[in-house]
Amino acid sequence: LQLEEDRQNPFANSVLRRWLVKLELFIRGYQFSDGEVMAHLIDGVFEGVVDHTLHFVELLADIEFYLGALGFRDLALQAGLGVSLPDFAPPDAPRRLIGLFNPLLLASQPRVVPCDVTLEHHATTLLITGPNSGGKTRLLQSLGLAQVLGQCGLFIPAASGSLSPASSLVVSLLQDTKADQSEGRLGMELMRIRELFQHLPPGAMVILDELCSGTNPSEGEEIFELVVKMLGRLEPQVCITTHFLSFADRLRREAQIPGLTFLQVELGADQAPTYQFVPGVARTSLAGQTAARLGVTAAQLNELVDANLQRAVN
Repeated sequence: LQLEEDRQNPFANSVLRRWLVKLELFIRGYQFSDGEVMAHLIDGVFEGVVDHTLHFVELLADIEFYLGALGFRDLALQAGLGVSLPDFAPPDAPRRLIGLFNPLLLASQPRVVPCDVTLEHHATTLLITGPNSGGKTRLLQSLGLAQVLGQCGLFIPAASGSLSPASSLVVSLLQDTKADQSEGRLGMELMRIRELFQHLPPGAMVILDELCSGTNPSEGEEIFELVVKMLGRLEPQVCITTHFLSFADRLRREAQIPGLTFLQVELGADQAPTYQFVPGVARTSLAGQTAARLGVTAAQLNELVDANLQRAVN
């Protein structure tokens, strides 16, 4: 890079003129280094804009927030996924998310599989069933994030979408047990549910992962049905996952709860999850296949025990 002095600039002094000025100042008793002169000039520039600069600094957090949204868009497009700014429809209009994906997977998964979800209206209770590791919890996360991002005016993780505004969002996910908690897993979940009904406004969005899974099915199903029926009075949009398959199928057949809709994880020809969701209730959680995939079968455990005993003998 070659720099040249602009000698044609009428405000530029020649080298000789600048030297004479410095000599004159030296004779008068003023001594300035080149660095001091430059610092003085820079101070003069910033004194005129310092007030505006402070206002700009206050906006840095907001600018960073929106740049993060653009970064999310670029990351999704690089992965071959679509993002969009959703349309907002009245509560009684259908809610559609086409090409929905979980943005939390972008940084950790080599391939993210999008899916399509359609709900008839806002006051719908969506009951999701399917095998372990089939994508049920990831779908809950995707639905919640799409709602939050959409209502913030940001890109949602879907190629196109139509949402209805929610007055609030309540999420209850499986949590690790803490040594100092006063209740067990079921008790802590029931406390969250009680607080939900205490504060939930009408028209909210509720996400419940594995509702009442901390107790035996017969008692858990009774509480489950009570919660679903009572939520209907507040007309929220509810998304629930469960492994109570017989119970979910009974609710589907009886069809006594208004707005109750069922989605199940789609299985391929090899009975492996495709991470798509289709109407209906799953018939199995495929626990045996999950156990085989993770090495927890009788044959595999016997091999581990034999190897363990052999090491003990040696």
